[in-house]
Amino acid sequence: MAHSQTVDKLNESAVLALPFSDAGQKQIFERSQQGFGILVGTTSKTFIVQAKVKVGGRWTTRRQTLGPTDQLTLKAARKQAALTMIELKSAKMKT
Repeated sequence: MAHSQTVDKLNESAVLALPFSDAGQKQIFERSQQGFGILVGTTSKTFIVQAKVKVGGRWTTRRQTLGPTDQLTLKAARKQAALTMIELKSAKMKT
């Protein structure tokens, strides 16, 4: 299970400065953009978006990987996260 923490807002220098995890994974989510965060493992950092949705009367968490931090800028990841969040939340109605 991943350890989770919340920060006010991520910036490029903070993303670069995040240390890799010693073991397992840790999730770092922003308060300023709901569901947007970074998954930090032992060798990589990946932008993610996560939403709680109700499917068939039960709550579940859906997570989507946006891309690695060394291939996707923070600005691009934010835009993609906003679009992906809409998709994740609208998927609850289809299921």
